[in-house]
Amino acid sequence: MGSRRPCPVRRAGRRPAGRESCRSLELGQHPARDLISRGCAARRHRGRRPDPAALDGAPDDWRGIYGALQLHAAVTVAREGRDGDAWRYWDRGDQVAKNLPANYVHPSTVFGRANVDFHAVSVATDLQRAQKALGLAADLDPDTMPSRERRARLWVEVARGHLQRGDTTAALHVMQMAHRIGAEAVAYTPSARTVAAELWRGAPRSMRQEAGRLAEMVGVSTG
Repeated sequence: MGSRRPCPVRRAGRRPAGRESCRSLELGQHPARDLISRGCAARRHRGRRPDPAALDGAPDDWRGIYGALQLHAAVTVAREGRDGDAWRYWDRGDQVAKNLPANYVHPSTVFGRANVDFHAVSVATDLQRAQKALGLAADLDPDTMPSRERRARLWVEVARGHLQRGDTTAALHVMQMAHRIGAEAVAYTPSARTVAAELWRGAPRSMRQEAGRLAEMVGVSTG
């Protein structure tokens, strides 16, 4: 019996980024798997990273998957506080997007220009760079986000930035916006549930009722 071909990038949060993302982005029998495998093989031989030259001549959707993996790695290492690595991975995803058509959106990963910009906000927030995150978000048009889910998550990132700065009023207002845009996305996004819980625990008395209502809508226990 033949063994299953191992995913070229390891599970997020378990191994050094650049080898950790693929299991969370199931490629199945997609031909892009070969593209990424070639790049990762080059990285193993050189001891560093997937070879961008493996993208030369590849179809747009293959490059879209490669770009999505870079963004996933960027967020993963940002959560570990690895500032330089996070922005290097993000830059690679950004470069892929620049080489794709301006209106390109990958059908599965929604990788494209707007999604790259969204991930810049996420990376800055995960690095606890609230001012940078809020500045990046202010430059974005939410209507360019490729889905309601992604628009809602953009506002969640903005709320996280406000909360990092200690502005619970702004964070609550923005989280309410996020919930109106995509209630399900907010309810099933761990970072959104964390914000709702922190708002419930830390809101001043004047905002307690609204914070409690938001927490209940998101599914956070207030008992």
